[in-house]
Amino acid sequence: MKIGLVGYQGSGKSTLFEWITGETADPSQAFSAQTAMAAVPEPRVEPLCEIYQPKKITLASLEIVDTPGLSRDHSGSAQKLALIREAGCLVIVVADFGGNDAKDDISNFDADLLIADLDIISGRIERLREQIKKPRPDRDELQKELEVLEPMYAALEGGKALR
Repeated sequence: MKIGLVGYQGSGKSTLFEWITGETADPSQAFSAQTAMAAVPEPRVEPLCEIYQPKKITLASLEIVDTPGLSRDHSGSAQKLALIREAGCLVIVVADFGGNDAKDDISNFDADLLIADLDIISGRIERLREQIKKPRPDRDELQKELEVLEPMYAALEGGKALR
């Protein structure tokens, strides 16, 4: 599973990344995502291995992605949020120190995600409308997709998150 650590600059994402993975965050990748694997400890495996003596032991692991920090003035947020689209889970890291208000950061970050979702869905709706105008064998499927996306777009425009 891919887990994306997201948040504003200086929130502690890279520190959490280092703590979970044991890898040192690479400053040269400050504007791109850095990925590392984190082992999932399982105390029941060792006793089972002693009993069954398998040839190979493969423990579960998680792929942790340290994303670049978003700016509180929202500059470049869309490009940075695009890096987390493939993550199966997001962990929002917020700072409640140094004059930062964690509640404000969470609500502002939710707004950033809502805008990013709105941008993705509006782009897809535009492409679908263009494709539906042309005779295509998959036109009915495209129409169904459009019918699903339009209410989602309306909800996002109304400020309601899809998550």
